[in-house]
Amino acid sequence: MGKSFALYTTYYPEVVDYLPQWVESFHAQTDKNIDICIGVDGKDSSYIGEMLGRQVSPQFILAMPGETPTGLRSRALEILSCEFDAVILSDMDDILLPTRIVTAKEQLSKCDLSCCAMQIMNIDKLINNKIFDPNVLGNQPIRRNVFGLTNTAWQSSLLKRCLPVPSDYVLMDWLIAIRARAENAIIGYDSEPRMIYRQHPKNIARVIPPFSAEQVLQGCRLVLSHYDFILKESCLRYPHLTNEIKFTIQLTKDFQSALKGSTRVLKEYIDALNRIPHNYVWWDFIANPKLEIIWKH
Repeated sequence: MGKSFALYTTYYPEVVDYLPQWVESFHAQTDKNIDICIGVDGKDSSYIGEMLGRQVSPQFILAMPGETPTGLRSRALEILSCEFDAVILSDMDDILLPTRIVTAKEQLSKCDLSCCAMQIMNIDKLINNKIFDPNVLGNQPIRRNVFGLTNTAWQSSLLKRCLPVPSDYVLMDWLIAIRARAENAIIGYDSEPRMIYRQHPKNIARVIPPFSAEQVLQGCRLVLSHYDFILKESCLRYPHLTNEIKFTIQLTKDFQSALKGSTRVLKEYIDALNRIPHNYVWWDFIANPKLEIIWKH
């Protein structure tokens, strides 16, 4: 008997307009031999069933009263990691390219966690020559993140060890990726785009300019909160990561202080940030290494 795979996504009010494209992209897959599992948060699941068609019977995991978006996702992935051998993730506001599922399956025959590149779309317009490539970072997910809930695939044996996530945690994808690294997971990076990643106003982290001062300062607060949590966790569970996390925290605090302490430095950084070539990965706009000369001096 072969491995069992689940494709997980989450349906919530803000992605209703993107559902038809997501469904169409699923039906265009070269390999549809997979169970679809959908977390449902604040919407009626019957509409999704109609869109997917009679030949697909998704498993719905409904949000409990008062459950946070992270709480639903964490609980859903815990359930699926017990029911299936592997779980492929895709956000419903993004688009699967035709080989997303088949390639994720192939990757997971060689690794514990697979991460694919993505084309980038600005709301509804595909942006040429801009690729979200996970190989930019290699196996260094502390300072930047390339592991999303839309471009990764997990062996359930690893996913179980990286869950649960606190229900109020904002950067869930980054947290479980760092836990995976700390667990010495074998990670596979696929530089061929298998997803189209949609940037829109509801995104927590942008990867394409323009970036505003407000976005950068708010991003600093989110990232530092994330680092503080993983520092506390590393002291208990992953002491071999502690020094790297402490260094990254200090670097980010220095960056934050420089920008908050001088409107000139803040403006100069934002202006330069919106001009330079980017790696197009999450949180690259925080303390960008190409611009250290601005905020370190």
